Amino acid sequence: MPSLAESYRKEKTLHHAYLVSGEREAAVQELLAFLKEKAKLKVEGNPDVAVFRYETLGIDEARDLRALASRKSFSAGKKIFIVAAHFMTREAQNALLKLLEEPTADTHFFIVTEHGATLLPTLRSRLSEVAEGSETVPEEALAAARHFAALSPAERLEAPEAKALIEEKDKQGMSLFLDALTFVFRARGGNDLVASRKALEALLSAKRFVKDRSASVKLLLEHLALTLPTIK
Repeated sequence: MPSLAESYRKEKTLHHAYLVSGEREAAVQELLAFLKEKAKLKVEGNPDVAVFRYETLGIDEARDLRALASRKSFSAGKKIFIVAAHFMTREAQNALLKLLEEPTADTHFFIVTEHGATLLPTLRSRLSEVAEGSETVPEEALAAARHFAALSPAERLEAPEAKALIEEKDKQGMSLFLDALTFVFRARGGNDLVASRKALEALLSAKRFVKDRSASVKLLLEHLALTLPTIK
């Protein structure tokens, strides 16, 4: 997958909408740097360059974005919307799809998510895909996460992947395992929106806490084993 700079260098223009796969904050900062240095747009203090960060992007937030996109720019130039979300509901994605099917002139959207594969195929088809601040989750880690997610709460701490992390007190490995679990639970889609949201909130909290010096891999796994729903 090309970077935004590579795509821009090839196309010589900005598409009306991009899907940016990468770690949220790193991707946002790289996007702002690209807009300033490559696209030659004023970023600081520009009301036409807006960054929105969401834990969950719901239907109300998506409707607000549609309303903002319909307004005229302050500078009579390009309007830039960077929309970075850890989770997007199915309803919100469908609302964004309607917006992108009839793009407003000189309005450009950058949809930022860690794993673009978890978005609805219909929405992805309207986006030009690029990668910024991105790290690929190895297939081995994904396989371990899928196995862990399929087990009952009582079985999870006895799983090989969990026992290895606990015995080695491996925080780096735990961080990768959390990335893989996040991918797995995002990919389950809207089958049970409330359960999906709670699972992702628990994983995001664990990802923040695992960086703490006092964090216990065992306690984090015990919490997740009990909190995360089973995915068959």
